Amino acid sequence: MLMNRFCPLRAPGAALLLLLLAGTEPVFAQMPGLSGGAGGMNGAMIALFGSNTTFSAQAEFVVLNRDQKEMENMPLNYAFSNGKMRMEIDLGQFKSTEMPAQFLSTLKRYGMDQTIVIARPDRKVTWSVYPRAKSYAETPMTKEEISAQAANYKFDKTPEGRETVDGHDCAKFKITLTTAKGEKTEATVWSATDLRSFPIQMRMAIDADSTMVIKFRDVKLAPPEDREFEVPGPLTKYDSPEALLDALAKRPATAAQ
Repeated sequence: MLMNRFCPLRAPGAALLLLLLAGTEPVFAQMPGLSGGAGGMNGAMIALFGSNTTFSAQAEFVVLNRDQKEMENMPLNYAFSNGKMRMEIDLGQFKSTEMPAQFLSTLKRYGMDQTIVIARPDRKVTWSVYPRAKSYAETPMTKEEISAQAANYKFDKTPEGRETVDGHDCAKFKITLTTAKGEKTEATVWSATDLRSFPIQMRMAIDADSTMVIKFRDVKLAPPEDREFEVPGPLTKYDSPEALLDALAKRPATAAQ
């Protein structure tokens, strides 16, 4: 299996990319309260976005260590429309202090360095698309993911003053999201007053030693086109990420170039 070629790469950066290869969302899987996959991510993020449920933006996900030094940085294009989500990722832009240098070159050889993840709660599936490999995998959402998508969160919001972020005047808030089961997600959010209170920056603890910062730029509040949430073009479909990986392993590495 192609996955076996990457198994020796146990560094945190490599582990993050292996999540991509397995068809799960990068970075979000590390966020507290968002461990329910695509559904859990969408459910909590809908609450944090407030009334801004349709938009597109450039996003940057940064992981900081205990000393607030950058460990990982993942820029991506992000689109959201009433629960549907799209992340377009160029792994050539991914930075990690612990990712082996040869990992990206291996991904490129198999056409897996460019990835699109599309979550469709309305269809109860997540698509992991590799345009350069001309392939995609369809993964059914679990009952937990579907349930998390529909969850109602208790929303506690505490003002913490005002700050300027990337030229935007922002109201800063401490937000606590609580599920019916009592599970909590805490975040600090900077809401841009000139963008309908869009949360242009979010910050939350991953664990005792690391923090996640999410920044949004070039925010467009107009609804994204419906086609952004469909599989682009005539690609070969696989019924699981594992089946896709096995198929790519059998191809000549140059076939995906």
